[in-house]
Amino acid sequence: MLEYLVASKTRRRLLDALWLQGERGSVSDLARLARVSFRGAHKELNEMLEAGLAARSCVGNATVFEADASHPQARVLRELLRSERGREGASPRKAKEDQELRSWMRAWGAPLSARPAAGARPPLERVLARAAALARRDASVARSLPVFLWRNRSRLDLERLRGEAQREGEKQTLGFFLELAGLLGNDPELRAWAEGFRDQRVRRDRYFFFETRSALARRLARERTPAVARKWHFLMNMSQETFASTFEKFRTDAEVSG
Repeated sequence: MLEYLVASKTRRRLLDALWLQGERGSVSDLARLARVSFRGAHKELNEMLEAGLAARSCVGNATVFEADASHPQARVLRELLRSERGREGASPRKAKEDQELRSWMRAWGAPLSARPAAGARPPLERVLARAAALARRDASVARSLPVFLWRNRSRLDLERLRGEAQREGEKQTLGFFLELAGLLGNDPELRAWAEGFRDQRVRRDRYFFFETRSALARRLARERTPAVARKWHFLMNMSQETFASTFEKFRTDAEVSG
């Protein structure tokens, strides 16, 4: 329905980022997060300002955009966006893409039940960056990521990983998982690597697993979020003990062969 009402893919992605994910930032920040062009983001954000769908403020030398929560139809817009996200998540095309990614993760050693993909594996760093995005809405992928990073830590190209994470808009997410893997594995090097992924401009907490849908889900997320996730401005209904249990179960397995 949203695709019919809002023909512009750039506008739909920016609406999702501002109104559903609660993001705020400069034009370039939001363009990167929404994976749209700077030119397209600049045009759409200014049109959203005129329509009262976005607010603008100055933070230092930067012009920052965010959702204008005072809009009289704010609740209706959020419900429409949530409904659309749920529909897209269940679409055959999206489900097929997610399953393919899980298969490549399994081929690179992630402890997932997916059947390992056949053929030449995509670059590890590309799979990791896409997996970070999927982990934001898939709890099983989130649980597996510290193990995935641990098993492949000796072959990671950090510069390439940063580039792939930048393209996916998931540097902050990967930084969190790098630090978590280093914490669970008592590896200072992984924790040091994580700092290169930190975005100092991020100040607002963001939820994993779409947990803004109910007050109960938000409360459970606030109660159970690991301290390391909170440090990276994430909230989730998954405790550190849950991550640790999966990590300890699979960390001693042999690293995936190259």
